Amino acid sequence: MAKKMKAAFWICSKTDPLVIQFSVLATALVIMMFARVKRRVIADNFKSMGLKPQLKSTFRVFYNMVFNIVVFLRSLEKGMDEIAMRTSFVGIKNLKKISTKKSVIMVTCHLGLWDLAARYLGFFGIEVIAVAEYKNVSHFHYELMKRVRSSSSVQILPLENDTTPIKLAKFAKRNKGAVALVGDRDISGTGKETVFFGRKARLPLGPSLLAARLDIPVVIGYFVRSKAWNYRAYTSEPIYLPKGCCDMKKKTEMYFDGIKNAMEKIIAEYPDQWIMFHPPWIK
Repeated sequence: MAKKMKAAFWICSKTDPLVIQFSVLATALVIMMFARVKRRVIADNFKSMGLKPQLKSTFRVFYNMVFNIVVFLRSLEKGMDEIAMRTSFVGIKNLKKISTKKSVIMVTCHLGLWDLAARYLGFFGIEVIAVAEYKNVSHFHYELMKRVRSSSSVQILPLENDTTPIKLAKFAKRNKGAVALVGDRDISGTGKETVFFGRKARLPLGPSLLAARLDIPVVIGYFVRSKAWNYRAYTSEPIYLPKGCCDMKKKTEMYFDGIKNAMEKIIAEYPDQWIMFHPPWIK
């Protein structure tokens, strides 16, 4: 498997981008034809967002999924320079605040190239700590994703490890950087029931709980593809709660609601880049 993946890295990095685009189109079409369960999930996601699931929009999800994989593999050989040169950044001033102020909780979702978001922050010299699921995936897959997401300034921790929350808190207290977490999937099963896109769902409580306990701001960020080989990065203004405004429970709820509302807005803007085959809906 490792030899096959090395070959895939090399092919993705050496193949002409135009050839890759046609290959992605063909691959996405084949996958969509046979992935009946995934098609149903995508249709259900679109309905939850108030959108009519059409064949074209469903295909775009598969297309973006395959294209993302190619970009991930290509980045391992060519680095982040190629991506950074083709990225327009909205909120660059907010990004600079991260490196000069105390740590922040940066929340994103399974949108666009979320697996490269931490490395993109690290490209600017920002210290980042993030987590990755490992119990429900193979060791090879976990190590590959860890390699994709990490860099010299990005540390990846196993999500399900009992010591991870402690390490995240220590990092936030000691460093001026970002604790990068996703907010649209409750993998640990300890999330909060809420209404997401008008539908009952369960979302992780960790990002808002950590921000409330450490009294540090929350930043919303995402990294999407605007065209085939062009990207758009976004970082919001840090969300602060006034000191002494309320108790811990209320602070957590306020952060939670702010994160949820921000994710709804971002996902609605890029619905075909929300690669979510394990949606948060409560059935």
